[in-house]
Amino acid sequence: WQTSTVKHELNAYGVGLVCGHDNIEAIDIDLKYDLTGELFKKYKLSINQLDKNLLNKLVVQKTMSNGYHFVYKCAVIEGNKKLANRPTTPEEKQYTYDLEIKAGATIQQAEKRKEGDKVRVLIETRGIGGYIAIVPTPKYELIHGSFDVINEITENERDILMTCAREFNEILSEVVPV
Repeated sequence: WQTSTVKHELNAYGVGLVCGHDNIEAIDIDLKYDLTGELFKKYKLSINQLDKNLLNKLVVQKTMSNGYHFVYKCAVIEGNKKLANRPTTPEEKQYTYDLEIKAGATIQQAEKRKEGDKVRVLIETRGIGGYIAIVPTPKYELIHGSFDVINEITENERDILMTCAREFNEILSEVVPV
């Protein structure tokens, strides 16, 4: 795997894992947008119901925003994909508006940004062309496994991860007939 260390003005650092390389893919579970407080637990339960051994094959880390990454290798991976989304709440839209105004936007610009703020991503993949920060990046914690040994899962096991994640999607895409 490939890492990159970046120094910032505050003397902080970060280590990144390039996804796609060596068939590495990650699932990013973003709990900061989970309104239920149950997403991670329910996602793991859903996976466990279909395959009791799958979670043990994954490298699992907690992220700085209290989300999680599931990391694995698979013969078939894709680019970054959103798997589960939910609508933005009115409070989140107002927060977007307030941030825009604070940043110096006009009322019209802030209103346009607020109206365009429609979706929060709950679960997505990081695949070809993507990356994730990993330990020892500050505020990241390794929960299970090791980045020195990323296990390969089968296509069927990957399908389980994807299918279970999509169960939490609250936004349906409009299908336009060709």
